[in-house]
Amino acid sequence: MTSTLSDEECERVMDDLIKANIPFDDSMTPWINKRLPRQEDRERFDNWNIHRIMSRQVDTTTPLPRDYWTKIISTNFCNRNSVSSLATLLDGNKNPYIALGSHQGILYRLWPNPSVLEIPDDQVDSNEKRQLCGGGGFILGANMLLSQSRRRRQEPSDESTGSDDSTQGNDDTGFVFVQLGQVESTTPAVRNAILSRSSQNNPADVPWDDTGYALVAEITASNTVGPVWILYNMNPIYPEVGDRTPIDAESTEWGYLENDSIRRAGVKIANHVTELGENYTWNLQKPLEKYKLVYAIYGEQALVGERIYRAKYSLQDDNKQPQYEGKGKAAIYG
Repeated sequence: MTSTLSDEECERVMDDLIKANIPFDDSMTPWINKRLPRQEDRERFDNWNIHRIMSRQVDTTTPLPRDYWTKIISTNFCNRNSVSSLATLLDGNKNPYIALGSHQGILYRLWPNPSVLEIPDDQVDSNEKRQLCGGGGFILGANMLLSQSRRRRQEPSDESTGSDDSTQGNDDTGFVFVQLGQVESTTPAVRNAILSRSSQNNPADVPWDDTGYALVAEITASNTVGPVWILYNMNPIYPEVGDRTPIDAESTEWGYLENDSIRRAGVKIANHVTELGENYTWNLQKPLEKYKLVYAIYGEQALVGERIYRAKYSLQDDNKQPQYEGKGKAAIYG
């Protein structure tokens, strides 16, 4: 005989079960048997409860990889609400497997996190009064170390209030970026071994190692994402300490990708985030031997409207505090 127990009646049974303070284990069976003496009603209640639990899980499911890419690509970085929405997604506690491609036979994924990189305390300008992009952390600038000859050619343009540098956007002196998360790696052998023993076949279940690099995307003149870089985190958080500890730049223990003998503080890996994915082979361009994190700042540009500035200061003297220059002397991006 088919049960005629309705959803509403099942809900009342569940409410009474909770009010009676009955544990959700085998000890609830006598109570259920007394409340629902018919076997078909008990089966109906069990099926209803399973569906209820599954429905709740669907409501809190892990976002799909395409949800991240769609949000990243569609974000207008001069729109505060748009930026906040992306930051919330990246800061979620449920992350899917987001493939970034491979390099030298090693597989890479993104672990979303909007705050991997942070300007060291001794390089923060406490007198900065301008409006910082992304709260001063989510969106930052990277000033790149140039060769002496390149620096001498660039400096007159960088310091000129009417230079092309103020209108061209990101250039050879650096760029503004949004940080998307940490880059993690594994080998095909490890992934295949784990997945062969798993019924779920979910790459997220594979153990992934932190590479020390953060994935960032340049913010272009259209206020959207463009080229993709990895930047080595020189001020990481150590779980055992619970605080950030700067890495000694003179050490030889940082800046290496697995199966790659070249040390890089950063490197461009793709021309756009849309290139990234399971079958993408990284195209390494513009390797950095060093970079400095700086603030990204909102400002106005005549005939254009709100833009994003990258605060600039010299990389020649690492002991100097950063000198933030006024509007027109900072490079404008986004």
